[in-house]
Amino acid sequence: MQGCLVITCGLFLLAEGGIGSSTAHDCELDVLVLGAGISGVKAGATLYEGGVRNFAVLEQSQRIGGRMWNVQWHGQSIELGANWIEGIPQKEDPIWSIAQEIGLQGNYTCQEGSDEEPLLYNSAGKLGTNESLALHQRFAAAVSAAFAVSCQRHRAGLGDVSLREALSSVGWPAIKNQTPLERTLEFFVVDWDFQYPPDNVSLFNYFDVGKGTYEETCAGVKLKSRRAHRAVRMGMLDSFAWEPPRFFVTDPRGYAAVAQHVAKPFLQDATNLGTSRTSQGKCPESRMLFNKTVVTIDYGDANNDRGVRVETSDGSVYWAKHCILTFSAGVINAAVESGTLFRPALPEWKAGAFARIQNGVYTKIFLRFETQFWDDADYILFADSSRRGYYAVWQDMESHHKFFPKGSNILLVTVVHEDSKRIEVQPTAQTLEEVHAVLSNMYGPHIPRPLDVVVPKWHSDPSFRGSWSNIAVGTTVSDFRLLQKALGGLIFAGEATDQDFNGFVLGGYHSGERAAKHVLEALEKGSDALVSEPSSLSPGMPAYLRSACLSHFPWSFCCSLPFFF
Repeated sequence: MQGCLVITCGLFLLAEGGIGSSTAHDCELDVLVLGAGISGVKAGATLYEGGVRNFAVLEQSQRIGGRMWNVQWHGQSIELGANWIEGIPQKEDPIWSIAQEIGLQGNYTCQEGSDEEPLLYNSAGKLGTNESLALHQRFAAAVSAAFAVSCQRHRAGLGDVSLREALSSVGWPAIKNQTPLERTLEFFVVDWDFQYPPDNVSLFNYFDVGKGTYEETCAGVKLKSRRAHRAVRMGMLDSFAWEPPRFFVTDPRGYAAVAQHVAKPFLQDATNLGTSRTSQGKCPESRMLFNKTVVTIDYGDANNDRGVRVETSDGSVYWAKHCILTFSAGVINAAVESGTLFRPALPEWKAGAFARIQNGVYTKIFLRFETQFWDDADYILFADSSRRGYYAVWQDMESHHKFFPKGSNILLVTVVHEDSKRIEVQPTAQTLEEVHAVLSNMYGPHIPRPLDVVVPKWHSDPSFRGSWSNIAVGTTVSDFRLLQKALGGLIFAGEATDQDFNGFVLGGYHSGERAAKHVLEALEKGSDALVSEPSSLSPGMPAYLRSACLSHFPWSFCCSLPFFF
């Protein structure tokens, strides 16, 4: 074995200095953005487009992208985090539009419901075509029946339930009664997308309403994909319809090239940041400051005309009238639990809103072998006899010549949540033994051992504390209202706060834009204006949320919400 790469970029592992770094100083700005993921750079770009020049983006690492993070590995670019562009082809999707504009390389993957059904293995070997097809069709029928349950609950004005409850009500067996193959196919269709089993997945969130209201979808619009992506609660923006193709990024520049492109306008402007009217300290000339680990966010004194105070681990202090926070829900929840980062501690209503977010873990383990011995298929599923989701979803990175070139000999296996946490803390050698045992079960005892492995550590990395957010069962409009509500000059962004596309790169993009527009609105009213609450939570309440509100509250209450129409 040539060695292994265990990926982490924890807050305390970063070296100070480097491109875009600055020495300790006290700086006053109009706006400060915390984090250079897609939310942060879109916030910066929106501020710049709106005429703001006196702003800066602080980033704890030495790169742009956040959870869009690729590394070069044996001549290939592998994405440790976000990998797919979803909902394509859609001209209304800015992420896809940017990808096309910059010529982002990649290809489409096929999942449940495509012409290329995933291959299924169990301890006895590969399933025959007929047996495999019958299982696929049976689970597809159960999902379609659960879709009908979702529509019935909407029409009856009933609240959200778990996807598990809906599946059980239509005859799909409970976990304890499932065969290993049933368990594995369910894992692939649900857990592999949402990081959680159906017990923790919102029924309303699971099904795609396509366009318009849930009434339109439930009136007979065909379910577009059997995995039924993301969100009755979305209502979709205007004419945007979520489509099943998924674009798997393999570009040497990485998926983060999208974020870099978004940041390009304000990074290319070489003019100085400018000086705020109350500036008493010298600000750096760069708008993007790397290697800046935030240790304190003091937002508490509403009477302080200097605004929000942010201190970094190198001793630098930044003051800003408005501060846009784009940290992940996992990081915010960890800070709340430890009593660190925020001064004063977040109020109970804000901490509670973040605590209700499920921040899962999604771990893609890349393995390189001397030769290929596995099937040429986008997805290969393994049903362990006793453990659910145990190294269950495999991807051939040379499948049909779509991703990596022939001879790369790279295999990808994905684990989620509890298995992810376990694998992150155990020795890499143990992980390799577990992987080898599973592959030997599938392909025989004489297969070669991996030459190299990459194991990302999203949960244990204090910079992320997980992969992405997932809507909990019973999430309401009020939850998003609380997530987005500002605390004085501290404005919250990040994919978890986006009611339309949380959990997606697109959600991060929209949230950064939303937060920056609220800051621009405040600046137009005067430099001392603080954002206490956004005038709207998004470009109008999505149709599903409007219907949900009316299902649970009187018309007078729903109409009183500032973002209802």
